[in-house]
Amino acid sequence: MKTRILLLAMLAAIITSCGPKDAAITTAVQEITKQYASEITATTQKGVVTLVGEVPAEIDFAGLEAKLKEIKGVKNVINNLTVKIEEPVISPDQELTVKISELLTDVKYKEVSISVLDGEVTLNGTIQKADLMDLIQTLSELQPRKINNNLVLK
Repeated sequence: MKTRILLLAMLAAIITSCGPKDAAITTAVQEITKQYASEITATTQKGVVTLVGEVPAEIDFAGLEAKLKEIKGVKNVINNLTVKIEEPVISPDQELTVKISELLTDVKYKEVSISVLDGEVTLNGTIQKADLMDLIQTLSELQPRKINNNLVLK
């Protein structure tokens, strides 16, 4: 009976020692994660991989997790990654004013006036209804903080 227990204990030890060690799993995981983003840090504990870091929004999270689960010894992947939120680029007031003034030289905007303060564009005057959407869309591409539309439609 004691021999049987001893053999079972040895067998259990051999079986558990045959699997990949956490350090080897972490090394394999890091080889994959660096293909996605250098900001990812991985740790492994008992075959459970935990990912942390701040990454760009275009990361294929599902693809990354699927590749990691293919690594021998990985039991689960805990994804604690966060997505970097890019602050919108806001043009300085003077630059915005120059660009918008150039835009307003078009005849269809002859009755439109603008003012720019702290990245906010305020539109005053009158405009044809058909031209309003084009104007707003073009102004949005200049990345102002806000567009205040006080235009009267004709």
